Amino acid sequence: MVKVALIHIDEEWRTGKTISLERLPARGDLVWTRAEERTSGTDMFVVERVMHAECGTNDEEVVYLFVTPYHDYGTTLP
Repeated sequence: MVKVALIHIDEEWRTGKTISLERLPARGDLVWTRAEERTSGTDMFVVERVMHAECGTNDEEVVYLFVTPYHDYGTTLP
């Protein structure tokens, strides 16, 4: 398991959820936050960039994923 923090890229960067994934995604992969209750907000994102924390700065070894929303569920690939 790898722990990742989502950083949303819109007009400005903002930090989103921290989630655990089976493997580290690559650029272009889709990430689903697996929200228990699906709301009107987007819960699926395209990974634009992966950034590893510098050694010694984070005890939990969190990896940062820069993401953008993926709106076309099931109709087109990113």
